[in-house]
Amino acid sequence: MKTVIFGKGERLAECARVLGCEPSLSKYSELVILPIPTTKDGTHLSETNTTLRELAATVGEGSFVLGYGIPSGVVADMEDAGAVVCDALGDEIFLQRNAELTALGTVGIILTSGRLSVGDMKIGVLGYGRIGSQLMRILLFLGASVKVYTRQNSTRVELSGYGIDAELSSEGNYDGLDFLINTAPHRILSDDTLCRIGEGGRVIDLASGDNFPESAKITKLGGIPGIMYPASAGRIYAAAAIRYQGGD
Repeated sequence: MKTVIFGKGERLAECARVLGCEPSLSKYSELVILPIPTTKDGTHLSETNTTLRELAATVGEGSFVLGYGIPSGVVADMEDAGAVVCDALGDEIFLQRNAELTALGTVGIILTSGRLSVGDMKIGVLGYGRIGSQLMRILLFLGASVKVYTRQNSTRVELSGYGIDAELSSEGNYDGLDFLINTAPHRILSDDTLCRIGEGGRVIDLASGDNFPESAKITKLGGIPGIMYPASAGRIYAAAAIRYQGGD
């Protein structure tokens, strides 16, 4: 089976290595592995000069394509040409495991860059999705004081019922935080709130997109799985393709 990798890095290489040994994919003549995310501008494959249109023109009968966030029109074009397309964005197990790696990497950065021991830190987690819930769990286990900010009152009530400090993000008190970790995909905090946090704490943004003004003093940490844990990230990417084909 021929393997074509668009993009560079250990994550994609490890993914290719695992899939190259996978029996459920042996029926294909070509394996095409796309970057994560597959595209950032909707026109080109991430980190390459290859356009999505050029990609679609190169695959066909006998091709198995693995990507993440492939535009629906491109998927349709490749499938019309006879290719089988797996988009890991639709695989909940992949999303959960990728979130776990992101949370672990973020905690590692906090532990090595903070001025305090974790038990003395007050850390805010903005958003309670896959990454936010994992961050809360790990940080509480390590002994940090954690406050969760959520847009959903039902989530606030549920967390409060378990004894977890939780507030509505629109009404929350963000003062006194050593770190605020944003996992929300949409802009929530005002410029004034960001400035107050930045005076004594540090804001880490894990969400995709540009949700904060350039003037904000934040640390953007996108793509943690591929940067900090590329071998593990490659294996969970490969596992999405294996599940798609019904392999073990």
